[in-house]
Amino acid sequence: MKNTPTTLRRLRCAVYTHKSTEEGLEREYNSIDAQSDAGQAFIASRRAEGWIGLDDEDGIGAAPGPIVLPSSGVYTQGGVVCANDGRAVRGFIDWNRGGDFNDASEASVPAVCAGGVVDVSWAAPAATLAGPSYMSLRIATTAVEVAVPVGVARSGEVEDYAVSLVPSQITLVKQLNGRMTIDD
Repeated sequence: MKNTPTTLRRLRCAVYTHKSTEEGLEREYNSIDAQSDAGQAFIASRRAEGWIGLDDEDGIGAAPGPIVLPSSGVYTQGGVVCANDGRAVRGFIDWNRGGDFNDASEASVPAVCAGGVVDVSWAAPAATLAGPSYMSLRIATTAVEVAVPVGVARSGEVEDYAVSLVPSQITLVKQLNGRMTIDD
């Protein structure tokens, strides 16, 4: 019998994690990290069978800093990475800190990836509450998959971020006759 090489079927794999409460998320290494590491290790253990781990290439490279509530009424998250041009991108921010993204004002303007990166913009409502909140970015092949804040994006991914909503600040400098005065 002649030995023939077997064709190895490549299987692209991604790890998705979930936590139902915020408890413990402040730790440097938390259960989300542990789930991700365990999933990546499992995929790596199957490499000989053709399993390939996917890089988490979409979303924001680093967690967004505080979101300063815009006096203009428009907030833009720049530099959202989207690996393939033409992909639909939509974001959601829990402006009222109600624990969901159900309010129409919490959805961004739909965006389309061009050049591997896109800016995502929201019309921030006047009733925005300062404090801890969440941002979710959905990136997929079709606009239908990113239209709502929950559910499966079968051809893409969902990135969630803890954010802090901070009121905008105005700094005034008082000048008299062209000179700044400081009282002791």
